[in-house]
Amino acid sequence: LVSMAVLPRTRLRLGNRLLVQGGQPGSLVCVGFEVVQGQVGFNTIPLGAARFDGAGQARVPLGRRAMPEGRLQAWVGGSSGSWWPGPSITLGGTALAEAVAASRRPVQSGELVISEIMKDPARVPDTAGEWVELFNTTWMRQNIEGFTLTDDAGHGTILTNGGNPVWVHGRGYRVLARNADSGANGGISGALDYATFSMRNGADQVILARPDGTVVDRISYDDGIEWPDVSGTSMQLRTGTESPFQNDSGAFWCESNSVYGIGDMGTPGLPNEDC
Repeated sequence: LVSMAVLPRTRLRLGNRLLVQGGQPGSLVCVGFEVVQGQVGFNTIPLGAARFDGAGQARVPLGRRAMPEGRLQAWVGGSSGSWWPGPSITLGGTALAEAVAASRRPVQSGELVISEIMKDPARVPDTAGEWVELFNTTWMRQNIEGFTLTDDAGHGTILTNGGNPVWVHGRGYRVLARNADSGANGGISGALDYATFSMRNGADQVILARPDGTVVDRISYDDGIEWPDVSGTSMQLRTGTESPFQNDSGAFWCESNSVYGIGDMGTPGLPNEDC
């Protein structure tokens, strides 16, 4: 759940607050006002900042200034140099806070990307050691409960946690494993069990889709012609190329050089190597 609205819904003056929901608890949100000309924002005025509480909500004080036509823009981060754009509200000439930006914002295509795959583990059987890693390219946490993991033939599974949220934190990773038991899967902890989905050691596809069938990300790897293909070694998306377009090409994937668990190579749940 991600939303942004001005409280109360009046003209932007006299100490209104901006409500931003869906952030990672403890992370910081900063809000600025941009004068908009066409589609271009300029002259950003910093207005206020707040931290998300345990419920993922932040109420940012906007000060006591009236603002003309323009846009309220949120940025979210948690450490020095780590900031990502969040939702925004575009204000009409009356500068009223009537608009609510994305009162419930679904994951858009490419906001989650497939960033690493172990299709052929060596230390444990494929039925126990296969896994897929997702990377959240946005600042906001995403709930993948009810999403599907399939191939082009429709063989796959529904990702579920019994109806409870399955979060992928903003700019974070989440591992989906054929077997979530770290004692059986080669040493991966904290993975979500997908059980009924399997990947061929040759050419195959991995498709992440929303419950309504909308594709979030899809890759199609080959049998070692362009894509990495080494038993016991994951293939990982090169750091800095985390997009649904670049990860379509095997040229942006490489073999991992890091050992995890009981001896296979990969970085499940961690940043990929700069290969």
